[in-house]
Amino acid sequence: PGASIGYSLNQLLLWNMPFVVATWAMMDERFLRRFVALMLITYSVIFVLTVFEYMQRKPVWFDYIPGFLKIDGPLFNVIMADQSRVGDDRYRARGNLAVHLYFAQAFLVVVPFMVHYAFSAKQFRHKAAAIALLLFSLVVSWMTNTRTAMIGFIIMVVGATSLFALRRFLRPPNKADMVAPAMFMAAPAAAMLLLVAIA
Repeated sequence: PGASIGYSLNQLLLWNMPFVVATWAMMDERFLRRFVALMLITYSVIFVLTVFEYMQRKPVWFDYIPGFLKIDGPLFNVIMADQSRVGDDRYRARGNLAVHLYFAQAFLVVVPFMVHYAFSAKQFRHKAAAIALLLFSLVVSWMTNTRTAMIGFIIMVVGATSLFALRRFLRPPNKADMVAPAMFMAAPAAAMLLLVAIA
């Protein structure tokens, strides 16, 4: 029992300390902005590499894995296989990760920041870049050929847009502003789109 308690406390610390450190670091708004910008730039590069991966039907990093990082042969072959669905020959892109589902879950975390910049960026070039990256992420979602990516993309975009609409509704730039009400009126259409995607 004593060893179990010690192990549990150790795991609790190891699993939760990154969240504590991240929360402390993100309290600085300048650091947060730089971190988000770095994430968006990083995923822009990863998305470009994903397009090449989809075209050649294998990860671009497949031929460059050092020998000391290679794992047991059969397991390595399973990970590096097409991972296509049964009866579907479409390749499932996995980007910088070994499994397409992990890749989809990873880049979906960045999608709300794309939406944020698309709505809130002051400079036109930043706004245009955010919109382009958002559309690019939709293409990459399709390339993963996973319901997780497509449904997650819709939920992230609808959720982030709803939060923006709510903020604008509570703090309108002027009394005649109709952007937030229009967004709320479009919510049923977004819900229908989500249901169609799930079906």
